[in-house]
Amino acid sequence: MIFKTYTKQGQILLDSQTPVFALTKTVTPTRLLTPPFDQNKRQMWYRAKRLGINSKMRQRWVDIHTKEYCMYYADVPSVMTPITTISYDGMAHECEPIVFLNAGQFDGKTRLMFYSNGRLSDDELARYRIHVFDTNVKRQTQVGINLYDKLGNVTFSNHSRLLNIDTITIHNHRPLMSSKEAKELLDLYRTVEIGQAGPNFDFGRIDQLQAELDYWEQKIRQMLRDKSTEDEFVKNGFIKVKNGYLNTSIKGVAGFGVDDLMIINYLQFRHAKGRNLLHELALLETPNYTFVTKTYKMACIGCRDGLFVCPTVTFENTPTDGNKRTINIIHGITKNHATHVRYTHI
Repeated sequence: MIFKTYTKQGQILLDSQTPVFALTKTVTPTRLLTPPFDQNKRQMWYRAKRLGINSKMRQRWVDIHTKEYCMYYADVPSVMTPITTISYDGMAHECEPIVFLNAGQFDGKTRLMFYSNGRLSDDELARYRIHVFDTNVKRQTQVGINLYDKLGNVTFSNHSRLLNIDTITIHNHRPLMSSKEAKELLDLYRTVEIGQAGPNFDFGRIDQLQAELDYWEQKIRQMLRDKSTEDEFVKNGFIKVKNGYLNTSIKGVAGFGVDDLMIINYLQFRHAKGRNLLHELALLETPNYTFVTKTYKMACIGCRDGLFVCPTVTFENTPTDGNKRTINIIHGITKNHATHVRYTHI
């Protein structure tokens, strides 16, 4: 027998043939490499002689340090498709976020790997909770409801804590005129200038794209004059905390994820006007212009005082000496038309 429930609008709420994500385990992460960078070393006897006449043999003991990638792990029972959310039992201004990296099988268990921007203290690490959700729902023997698929697998139990993802959408300003649109406007102007605009030529498209160019030329001039831009996170209910943002109205949650933030440095256009600005915009997405756009890896953590979102490093740029790398979001034009912050109540 197939069991389904629906909303008033006819959307499926629950289907016994479709497994749901339920909380499998909550665990505190463990440090992967215990000794800190300055202690994790070995000594080697060094002997060397420079090439040259009458050069002397040099010899001494030297220290060889092992790189510290500031990684952590959490072992959970073997799961099928784990979803991890993260909370921190502390205030946002104390939080240096950890970021989920990957998952793999280890000794009959699933090992979840995380990393951080710099080494966390034992006290900081002990405050973290990793909440793991999976479709491998356990059958309950207590009084309640168990639903099964046709193969006899449990897809739902009313004793399980189900995953319910909520999303805050940060609506940024209107999208910056794209490189494709800038190239299109240049091509349309060239067609007119060389006299190839036929009777069916779309002059309205030129007016439309020129109006977009005029808007962004005025907007960039304003940014250069004011030396700053409107902060879309603040406009959407967040407050600045350290180099990140805190939403104090969302508490008792675990962070799930947030889109990367892409910022275009408007200082690149400080000398560009009119057609020059149009040429600059047309080159934005070429390989030689990638330096204009800076992408920030963003982390999302549920703290005691609210939902905390802040920039962090990618794993490839993780410091290997245990020290934290300072990250500050530059003022500029947000390339994302919208930024989605996802979390779940726990």
